[in-house]
Amino acid sequence: MGFGFALISAPLLKLIDPDLLPGPLMVAGMLLNAAMGARGLKAAEKAPLAWMVMGSLPGLWLGVLSYDWLTPRQADMLFGVLVFSAVGMSRLHGAKHATAGVLIGAGFFSGLMNITTTMGGPPVVLALQALPGNRFRATLALYFLVIGTISLFVLPHSVQLDLAKSIRGLELMPAVLLGLWSAGPFERWLDAGRTRVAVLLLAAAAGGILILRSWPPVDQAGMAAVISIIKDALLDLVLE
Repeated sequence: MGFGFALISAPLLKLIDPDLLPGPLMVAGMLLNAAMGARGLKAAEKAPLAWMVMGSLPGLWLGVLSYDWLTPRQADMLFGVLVFSAVGMSRLHGAKHATAGVLIGAGFFSGLMNITTTMGGPPVVLALQALPGNRFRATLALYFLVIGTISLFVLPHSVQLDLAKSIRGLELMPAVLLGLWSAGPFERWLDAGRTRVAVLLLAAAAGGILILRSWPPVDQAGMAAVISIIKDALLDLVLE
């Protein structure tokens, strides 16, 4: 689908080995986006990519400032509700090619959410939902690679990554590459008119997880249950 790597893997990896978060998972995600971006470089939409990156810069800056203003729970609830609202509006109004202003705004909220909630995908995903599947995935991969690299330099001191521990992300690469190699048939199936439905479903799931995280107590078993619900919903989509 082009996004959802951390959304799916983070809660499960935290159950298996908490030391794999956040640094190693971020490294693995950036390597995945680099591979996807290189594979789809010609298909990427350069103008939307530039507008989104431009918007993300002030968003990242505000995210660092607001790190001391918003608690993690407040940020999760705020952006979870916004993501749900955006998904609902997208469902009602249909897929439309985003203007430069919309792309800049999506990049801004993506950068802000990337710092405050570690989940910066939904805004740009919704902004690009009208693109064909291959262009959608390639553009997102390059965007996530750029914003991920920038984020490493602007993360608040309290969440700065330990370089030595982050190298453990290389341990995840065999599985990441296996998933990338296995994705071909599913990409073709999604590209047959199903990409937008899948995008809206997973974006809504991201909003739901943010809201769930904001309600204490939320244990890892609860997060695993949410992942199971997402899996079942995706299976239903496959069976249609």
